[in-house]
Amino acid sequence: MKFTLHKIFISLSFMILISFYSFAQTGPGGIGNSDGTTGQPKNVLWLDASSLGLADGSDIATWTDLSGNNNNLSQSTAGFTPIFQDDASNINGHPRAEFSKANNRIVINPFNDMPTSGITTFIIYKTTDSGDGLVSYNSSVDNAFLLFNNDLMRTYINGSGHTPPGPEPDYNSGNWQILSHKWKSSGGDIVYNRDGDQVYTTTFQDGASIPSGGCLAIGGEQDTQNGGYSESQAFQGEIAEIVMYNSFLNSAQRLIVENYLSEKYNLSFATAGNDKFGNDVDFNSNYIHNIAGIGQEADGDQTQTSSGGFYLYEWNSTLADGEYVMLGNDNTANNSTTTYTGGDLPAGTEASWARQWYVEKTSSDGVDAKLIFDFKEALTDGQYPADVANYVLLYRSASTGAYSKVSVAGQGTYDADQVYFNVSDANLQNGYYTLGTDDETNSPVEGVAGRTWYALASGDWDTWDYWTLDPSGSLPNNPSHEIPSSNDKVV
Repeated sequence: MKFTLHKIFISLSFMILISFYSFAQTGPGGIGNSDGTTGQPKNVLWLDASSLGLADGSDIATWTDLSGNNNNLSQSTAGFTPIFQDDASNINGHPRAEFSKANNRIVINPFNDMPTSGITTFIIYKTTDSGDGLVSYNSSVDNAFLLFNNDLMRTYINGSGHTPPGPEPDYNSGNWQILSHKWKSSGGDIVYNRDGDQVYTTTFQDGASIPSGGCLAIGGEQDTQNGGYSESQAFQGEIAEIVMYNSFLNSAQRLIVENYLSEKYNLSFATAGNDKFGNDVDFNSNYIHNIAGIGQEADGDQTQTSSGGFYLYEWNSTLADGEYVMLGNDNTANNSTTTYTGGDLPAGTEASWARQWYVEKTSSDGVDAKLIFDFKEALTDGQYPADVANYVLLYRSASTGAYSKVSVAGQGTYDADQVYFNVSDANLQNGYYTLGTDDETNSPVEGVAGRTWYALASGDWDTWDYWTLDPSGSLPNNPSHEIPSSNDKVV
């Protein structure tokens, strides 16, 4: 079928069909993804004891990787397994893995995603032991990568070891702590952070690389690849979470991940200024799920993030050094049976999502932001937005009470299932945000099965690049290369 559009358009050959607002971002704190695409760091390993779902006291035979890379660690010998602990001694209600058996460890062999030229590792742990291997990686080289807790945190890269001169914080205090460790081949920079504070930095193994194809062990030090373990060097303590990236994260990315870990486990930062989330007087402490953020420091930035179907982007390049915008939710179910909030809505607004997000900014110069709501990601049965002009951005300063409509600089749709709002700094206040509609019939907050398509040019109906979801009808937006179906509306 042919159709004719009575407008003049530039040649489609000059149109680049790229979706700028579709990116996989699944790492903790909204930092990174499973493959390192769209400018994000690659999250190669993510072990969270909360995800195991075992009975208290059970052996951990398999620790499932949450990074999306299927780098699961395992231990088939019962006498060597860590133990799943889920009791009153949990860390802020989260279970943990106890390493208390002689020669305990859990491994992946081979670990084909082991970083080679840059690595960042985060560990939530506590111990009173010393002389033990926290993270051990061996390949063709003994101690190809090793974090060895011997009162001072020692680092081995490609077989060579470095011990900080001290004094350092007590890594064996018996208290839960956030350890972050970074190294990169270019320049040999190595940085230790504990509870948000940098405690030591130097250069080490400039130009070296970590050999690939080896075995990664948590809780035991190897002297050969998956061999040569010693009871005297087995970690004795508890671990709640381990995160590893295949790059040297910049300071803003590191601090965002640390804020995610700090809030999740209720661990205080050594320096209060590093705490970027939950400081407002109206912060509800239940809003610690899917914590994520954007921010900037002198060595780099993080300009986009996501939290359970809510995306936050820097807009107008307004981030400055030391500025952050953080967000989180309270894990409220978000589907068509719990969509309506009733009397809290402002005049003229008919419905809203049940879930809301707490947003907090730490900015002196001002940050403009783009707030994006993804219908299919945020709602268990979400569809597609319709007649986008009817959707409104709702705000309230406290987690309960009356919403007001936010004055926005612009709004529209992205990627078929997303609605965005551009919000200037003056209108981006600390508080709680959600999506609403002024017309639940024509623009339902759960979306519609069909979408509204606009013609870019005259031609064949079944030629996908003649169709766009952009309401102006002049910009390409057809990320899945679709044509209108019988359920869709065509303009």
